[in-house]
Amino acid sequence: MIVKNIFYSAFLTILIVGFSFEESHASDNNDLNTEISIKSISDPVKNIIIDQLKALKEKDANLAYSNLSEKSKKKYKNADNYLLQVKRDMRTLYFNSHFEFISGWKIKGKEVRKLEITSDEGDVTTAIFKLIKLDNNLWAIDGTVVLSGEDMPI
Repeated sequence: MIVKNIFYSAFLTILIVGFSFEESHASDNNDLNTEISIKSISDPVKNIIIDQLKALKEKDANLAYSNLSEKSKKKYKNADNYLLQVKRDMRTLYFNSHFEFISGWKIKGKEVRKLEITSDEGDVTTAIFKLIKLDNNLWAIDGTVVLSGEDMPI
């Protein structure tokens, strides 16, 4: 009986520790070729950024444009123009292959997320996404800044 209890306790400990380790490490470090972890499903702000990076990687202009706020849509005018602007001005986003969520915060009801993004060419930059909550309770990207190596704060 004692051996059986020790066995069950050890088994449960391994199961719980293994699950916790997988969940905490898989959610913030994403390769676009891997499954998104269960933890990110509960964070709609992360999900919209993940969807955006995937849409840009796949060159899906309509999906990428649909993730933008109305203010951003007016700025870029249409989906094709948006994709061209990202390719020209934010190449790491356009050619992204790997990303990691670094931090996040709230400012006046807006959500901000800081990511480290690696391009297909191996370039690493920091991107900051600002998101707003729409009237329908969905989130939209209201602005994106990509910092190059020279723009990084010391």
